[in-house]
Amino acid sequence: MKQVKKYNRRGDIEYLFMSFVNSDRTHIYNAVVNTMKNGGFEMLEKGNDFNLIWTGYTTINDILPLNKYQKINHFPESVNLGRKDKLWRNLLKMKLKHPEQFNITPHSWIMPEALEEFE
Repeated sequence: MKQVKKYNRRGDIEYLFMSFVNSDRTHIYNAVVNTMKNGGFEMLEKGNDFNLIWTGYTTINDILPLNKYQKINHFPESVNLGRKDKLWRNLLKMKLKHPEQFNITPHSWIMPEALEEFE
């Protein structure tokens, strides 16, 4: 298997195989596994010698230890865009702060806490 040099923030040069790992925070999706294997990547059970980590939503603490050859499938706090309730809360905050610039969506309600306002 071909090895590629890995940049290590601590100054050491090590070697990586083209590999990926599934995080404990997500399911193993056959489509992801098959695509990666067909692309020449080896699936690792665990460890840090990977080029790609497939995970659920990430935090900044997931990103900081990565080197420039390691990639992740989500950017930090993308949950705020992916979940409709969090997206609406963020849009509402901006709509209240900048009403003319953020008049881009109809008003929405998050149930059950907004039930009275909705009725």
